[in-house]
Amino acid sequence: KAFPDSRILKIKRLEKGMINKNYDISIRNPDKNLILKIYPKDEWKAKKEEFLYNLISRRTDAPVPKVYITDISKKILPKAFIIYSKIEGQNLEVYYKNTKNTEIIERAGEFLAKIHSIKFPAYGWIVGKEIEPKFSQWPDFMSYDMDEKLDKLSKIKKIPKNMLYRIIDYFNDNKELLNINNEPCLLHKDYHFSHIFVKENKTFGYNAKNKAYHC
Repeated sequence: KAFPDSRILKIKRLEKGMINKNYDISIRNPDKNLILKIYPKDEWKAKKEEFLYNLISRRTDAPVPKVYITDISKKILPKAFIIYSKIEGQNLEVYYKNTKNTEIIERAGEFLAKIHSIKFPAYGWIVGKEIEPKFSQWPDFMSYDMDEKLDKLSKIKKIPKNMLYRIIDYFNDNKELLNINNEPCLLHKDYHFSHIFVKENKTFGYNAKNKAYHC
C-alpha cells in the first residue's frame, strides 16, 4: 500500500521488543530499508507513534524515522501496524564501548534537550494525539501513573510483595522532589543507549519507539 510498485527482498524478525513484534524489511523499487511494527494490543499506540515522530520532525532537527503508513483498521493485517524508515547506524552502547567518545554522549544530550523543548498544555499520557488523563500538576500525574503501574505489577506473581512496598515507600519518601515549576514538555521515558544510533562516527539518529510521555 505504501509502495505499490515495490517488491520485498528480505524480511527479518527483530528479537528486541517484549510486547510489539518488529520486522526489518528490505524492498526494491524504490530501494529502501523499512521497519514494520505490529501491535498485538492497544492499537492506539500506532497512531501515537506516528504523531510523535511527525511532531518531533516538525519542531526539531532531531533525526527520527519517516512514517510511511499507519493502519489500525485490521483490514490489511489482523493487528494495527506502522511502517517507517529504518535508522541506520551502530548502537550507541557498542560504539561508546569501542571508542570511549564522550562527545557523542553530549550529542545525545543535545537531542534530548530538543525533545524536551516541545511544550504541552497539561501533564499526562499521550493517547493517540491527545493527553489523557490531563493534570495541571506534575506530582498529581506521577501519583496517578504510579498507582496504575503498581496495580499492574501486583498482578504479576513473580514480583514479591515486599518489592512493591519498597517502591511505594521510596516514592512517598521522595515525593517532594516532584514539586517543579517547569511547564509540561515531551519526555521520552526510554531514552538509553540501545535506542540511539551513531552513523559514520559523527551523525546521530534517534529512535523514539513508543514510550514518549509528557513531563
